Amino acid sequence: MNPKKLAQLDLNLLKVLKVLIEEKSVTKTAERLNLAQPSVSRQLRKLRDSLDDALFISSPKGLILTPRCEQIADVLPHLLDTLYQTLSPPQEFDPAKKEGHISLAINPILGESLPAEICLLLAKYSPKVQFSCFLWNNDTLDKIETDQIYIGINYPIDFSNKLIRSSALIQDNFKIYVRKNHPLLKNKKISLTELSIYPITTAILPKWNDKKGLLEKLFERENIEFVQGFRSEIMSNISQVVSKTDSIFPVSELYIDSNHNLKTIYHNNLPSIEAGSIMFYSNYKDRNDPYLQWLYSKIKQLINSIVIK
Repeated sequence: MNPKKLAQLDLNLLKVLKVLIEEKSVTKTAERLNLAQPSVSRQLRKLRDSLDDALFISSPKGLILTPRCEQIADVLPHLLDTLYQTLSPPQEFDPAKKEGHISLAINPILGESLPAEICLLLAKYSPKVQFSCFLWNNDTLDKIETDQIYIGINYPIDFSNKLIRSSALIQDNFKIYVRKNHPLLKNKKISLTELSIYPITTAILPKWNDKKGLLEKLFERENIEFVQGFRSEIMSNISQVVSKTDSIFPVSELYIDSNHNLKTIYHNNLPSIEAGSIMFYSNYKDRNDPYLQWLYSKIKQLINSIVIK
């Protein structure tokens, strides 16, 4: 590729290239951009010359992208989006002016108290916003990408979708819930061996611990035998089982059970369980949205206040 040609590339041509990639037709691109077809053809020739590649191959079913054009197609939408948002004049921001609907998808372990706090936050600062909360499931990332879900809160999960952005909110700590009068409550410091005596009740979370929980993995890593107890996606069932048995329930510090009179063994009395960070998921295209940035900051403050309590 000739660096001189690339340096002289008209950025307006990139907009044409983006639409050509999407439509795979010179005629449809011209219609969409309100241009004459010969004008689009001329701009395509300029693109081919500047990028030293044919970019498209004609076929009866439309334009076929060359391998070089496929590479460009992977990054071009993000490149143009970043350019437009960076060059756009800054807008005055006031959360009270925000209108519409905000939907949250949250990991059920993290969702016992946080959604209500977010709802109260929005009622205070953005009274014109309607708020809905859903449990995180296998479709959540797709719904964030298609704007059906505005934000998501979950642990780190493996995904390769370039249209989803994740940012850390806080480093999580695990505690353990047990029934009142549980034998472990007598111990000021608890070892893994002592924990392994009791059945582990596990909250199953999609795409995070469907097969094994963090405590089970820790036992296996240390070659300690353990007792696998009840597993469920329904948090109320887990709490009920724990309240009536000697099982133990390792859970996030953010999870609050107020219905079954459970007792808490805090993380500083327990072996180190690496829970990782709690993450904030959103659509990549919204990363420079002032309201999203404000909401991220406020939720981060909320989580810290819950942990301190």
